[in-house]
Amino acid sequence: MLGQFGEYPEKYRFLTWKHLLQLPSNKEAFTALLRKGVHPAFKTLHRRYPISSNRLYNKLVRTLSALGSWCPVFAADNVEHLPQMVYPFIKVIPNDDLLVFELMLALILQYQQAWYETYPGEPTSVLAAIEQILSQEDPQLLAHLRQYSFTPQVYVWPVL
Repeated sequence: MLGQFGEYPEKYRFLTWKHLLQLPSNKEAFTALLRKGVHPAFKTLHRRYPISSNRLYNKLVRTLSALGSWCPVFAADNVEHLPQMVYPFIKVIPNDDLLVFELMLALILQYQQAWYETYPGEPTSVLAAIEQILSQEDPQLLAHLRQYSFTPQVYVWPVL
């Protein structure tokens, strides 16, 4: 499909991603997390992340609350990127909260797991890997950054 059309057909796109990522569709576990209600960390989300649509805002709060109940790290104050990461998926997939939740878990567990290994500190393994890439791709820039005592915590972590 992808080779022939260059994309997955829009009608089946989310079903295709669900299959490719092997998402479990664990409705019972998701429902149990939702039953816990709004996580205290997200009761005042509107102050930090205002959304004009009440429907989308409520879906965002429910999804973030489920993530925060699933893993308390996701409800911490310094995990500020999570609403910005979840919101686009809620906008694009407005009618399947379970799919959004499981997609977020898949992304976090597959691509951001190292971000949380040294929580609440920066992910040292990720920063070291980026510094290694910089040393291979632009050693002059890395030398300049080191000359002024800039570490990956300064020039990489805020961007990530």
